[in-house]
Amino acid sequence: MHLGADPAPTPVYDTALFGLAWGAPAGFGHAVAAGVDPADFAAVATGHMPFVTSLMAGHRHRAVLG
Repeated sequence: MHLGADPAPTPVYDTALFGLAWGAPAGFGHAVAAGVDPADFAAVATGHMPFVTSLMAGHRHRAVLG
């Protein structure tokens, strides 16, 4: 993705994507640490991901509309 001629937004963008990528495993780790069965949590979390991705679409529309 080209973010423009100014290189300043690039590391912010990269960090934001890492936050998304590592947030899910962190949630998994929290659940397992709390004693939740990993297989059970993985099944529920996998089913929950369409909701999570829908949040991105919702935020996109709000950001564009202001």
